Amino acid sequence: MKKITSIFLVFAILSLNLIAFSAGSGITVYVDGNKLDFKDAEPFIENGRTLVPFRAIAEALGADVGWDAKTQTVTISKANPNAQKSDAPDGSKNIQLVIGQKNALVNGASVTLDVPAKIATNRTYVPLRFVSEAMEMGVNWDAATKKITIDTPEFYITLDKNTAEVGDIVKATLNIKNFYGFAGFQINLKYDPDVLQPIDTATDSEFTSTSLPDEGTVLKNSKFSPTAMASNDLENGTLTYGSGYMNMEAYKKSGNSEATGSIAVFTFKVLKKQQTSLSLQNSPSMTKPIDGTMAFNWDGTTLTNYKVLGTVDLNK
Repeated sequence: MKKITSIFLVFAILSLNLIAFSAGSGITVYVDGNKLDFKDAEPFIENGRTLVPFRAIAEALGADVGWDAKTQTVTISKANPNAQKSDAPDGSKNIQLVIGQKNALVNGASVTLDVPAKIATNRTYVPLRFVSEAMEMGVNWDAATKKITIDTPEFYITLDKNTAEVGDIVKATLNIKNFYGFAGFQINLKYDPDVLQPIDTATDSEFTSTSLPDEGTVLKNSKFSPTAMASNDLENGTLTYGSGYMNMEAYKKSGNSEATGSIAVFTFKVLKKQQTSLSLQNSPSMTKPIDGTMAFNWDGTTLTNYKVLGTVDLNK
């Protein structure tokens, strides 16, 4: 009788698990604003991590997929999205996960997973955050709505005003969004020196060749040794600026990724009232830039999978 009771108990537990799983987790996933349709294979949470069907997430991220049934190995690979830019760095990605194993390979380097890939309801599932961040995507989780957003990182510029008179002060802020593990950058900002004059707010005077812009909201934690440098060509209207954490190991160990925020604020005095632009542009002093930018993460890896919205207009 005890054996029969035990058997019924096991079946009851298995049935409850199956019902809970098949009923749907209520998790929704969006990639760059587009909702993913997982059809009959719902995402689920295990040990605090969301797992999703590997083919659906990989293809949504623009990657190719492979499956080796003999070794139970999932392969996800993606070419450099900026490969069309002749001087861009090699940003191709290759991820390998073995079912049930907590070690994965990203471009040949071993990475420890919180949860391994697994097979459930005859589908192969992979940890969503790991795969997305390995592809240099930003991941955000809204616990209240169970909504996960995965977005392509970006650089962009904003102005504190769109029109200005002669003598007015205009602030141009450089921003980043959704850069996981962002640890440093270099940018080259182009402006018209006949129309705009950069101002050093620390001294309330004109810029020199080594003047720095004001800090932004990220990369300013003194624990991680932030360091900034500038090389400005004022005659030709070019401001080249870079900043980053030197103690990247401590930064990574903190687990606090500064993924979104402002990275610099440039202040300009208006010399002429006419339409003008500020834009991020490549320069010979930069090594394999992407649209006037370079970025690296807390592993010291040069980032390539991002977009640049690098031009703003004044008095248009």
